[in-house]
Amino acid sequence: MADPRDAQTPIVLDPESRAITHLLRGEVLKQLETEILPTYIAARRWYAAKEAGPPRVLIADVTPFGPVAGLTLLAILRVLAPGRAAQNYFLPLTLMPDGVADMPASAMIATVQSGGAPTCLVDAFADDGFVRLLLAEIRGDGDRSEHLGLVFRRTAALADFEDDLDGAIERSAAEQSNTSIRVAGAMLKAFRKLEPGIHPELEMTRFLTERARFRNVPALLGSLERIDRSRNATALCVLQALVSNQGDGWSHVVERLKRARHEEDRRPELVRLACQIGKRTAELHHALAMPTDDEAFAPERVEERHLSVWADAVRAQARTALNGLEQADCLEPAVRAEADRLLGRRQELAERIRRATPECPDAVCTRLHSDYHLGQILVSDGDVYIIDFEGEPMRPLAERRAKHSPLRDVAGMLRSFAYAPAAAVRSLPAEERATAAEQLNAIARDMSTAFLEGYKEAIRGCPSYPADPAHAESLLRLFLLEKALYEVSYELANRPEWVGIPLAGVLALLDRDAPY
Repeated sequence: MADPRDAQTPIVLDPESRAITHLLRGEVLKQLETEILPTYIAARRWYAAKEAGPPRVLIADVTPFGPVAGLTLLAILRVLAPGRAAQNYFLPLTLMPDGVADMPASAMIATVQSGGAPTCLVDAFADDGFVRLLLAEIRGDGDRSEHLGLVFRRTAALADFEDDLDGAIERSAAEQSNTSIRVAGAMLKAFRKLEPGIHPELEMTRFLTERARFRNVPALLGSLERIDRSRNATALCVLQALVSNQGDGWSHVVERLKRARHEEDRRPELVRLACQIGKRTAELHHALAMPTDDEAFAPERVEERHLSVWADAVRAQARTALNGLEQADCLEPAVRAEADRLLGRRQELAERIRRATPECPDAVCTRLHSDYHLGQILVSDGDVYIIDFEGEPMRPLAERRAKHSPLRDVAGMLRSFAYAPAAAVRSLPAEERATAAEQLNAIARDMSTAFLEGYKEAIRGCPSYPADPAHAESLLRLFLLEKALYEVSYELANRPEWVGIPLAGVLALLDRDAPY
């Protein structure tokens, strides 16, 4: 990876001004905000507006952090991309000797010259010392330094992991939408794109760990939040137990589908896994439907207004998808023909949405995962653990924390099963794809059946699952349409060559009464 500093003018500090706080003065601050940080931010995986053009960056807030004054700054950046609402990002800053061994280029922000040995301004998450200090504060007793706007908390579960936090620090080589750092038996996750308010990942894992005692989620061990002058909290980091695993569900399933044509029959293994995912999904939904005096999690009776909102959301998604298909000019001929088929069935799609909206079911709304797919589970010795409860990062925080029908999670996982064989087939030689697609799609259908069987068996008695099976089937079909239509719009915007996958899913839902 090229060093991002190569095309930059170094920051020059007065030899007497080596503290990192001196970066926030005069011409140096201007250089940071106008030249260095816009370039650095735009290249990061966690920056959410890359397609909007070069951003403006302001250092909106900084908190000195560390035992030595001026060592590290916890910076909140205000990023303004053309045509977009302002976004806030978390970027802790520290100075380190230039040329530090194993320092990734993605962490290096700028070279700093101050008369002595050259130093480098870096993302502090690349510094083991900074990570150790964060962990030490989370492990401390009680809340720390509220006058500085920082609140560190530990949970009771941390007591079982104290020794692990002194272990080796490991970082992923790949950049992600958040930053995850492994410390022996724990995982420190730092949120980059910030929103004021209660963060779903922190809120959900705290509830599942401490209140619901749900075992198949990484336990929450601690957290770091920033409190502003109005007493509003913004989550910066969570510390969670590390689950020993054989990979995420998406990679696990796709790799086994790739091998299914040339090795022993993978169908029984994958079907068993799908059934277990269904069981654990149902157990999660039971946990989220438990009675509680916590208003954020207390179940609410489904009413006509909920059904109206849900159906309107699917109609809006349909309009977006169909408009996108009308304007798409880069589709392969076979996919273009399928798109035209769907466009010709616009009224039928509207009628299907109407028919899939049931009478008011006997059920409650609860919190749910809300971004549920194979990539959100870990496969661990035949069992599965559910991870990443922050919801779809592009959606508003209030929407990600909203109560809904858990069948929306079920629809998300079923659509993930439909995508897996398509991803596996795309990796094969062209001459093998047609035959492989038929075989792998059959395995995926068996997995979907097993998932639903495992789910329905374990969901019995859960108040969020409709008492009338017909209502449950209708809602599942409604949410499958919503998800597949969303996927059409997503693929048109990001991967047009993949749009045939969700397009086939929408057409299949129109062509048959089965829910998948």
